Amino acid sequence: MPFFLLSAGISTLLVAISYLVANQNMDVEKTSGYECGFDPFNDARDPFYIQFYIVALLFIIFDIEVIFFVPFVASIKYLTVIGYYFMFIFIVLLITSLFHEWNKKCIEL
Repeated sequence: MPFFLLSAGISTLLVAISYLVANQNMDVEKTSGYECGFDPFNDARDPFYIQFYIVALLFIIFDIEVIFFVPFVASIKYLTVIGYYFMFIFIVLLITSLFHEWNKKCIEL
């Protein structure tokens, strides 16, 4: 409990000091709803290119698949032949899906 009170007091003190020291000049651009401060150029209902989202989704999928390599590498000295067999199948599927996406031109914008 004392640690919680100490951390709450320090964080409150730091926020109060930063509020008092910082320059508080508010203008229209700072209070706008967009991070960059610019108004949107087009309407939100305009058509957009879906390829950018496809590339982003493919990146996320391959990034998550690469995360599956971490347990394999961490336990490589304890694996049996079956573990190596399943990891080989996983790598073959990963490479096959990459070549399939490459042939379908999903990666190109």
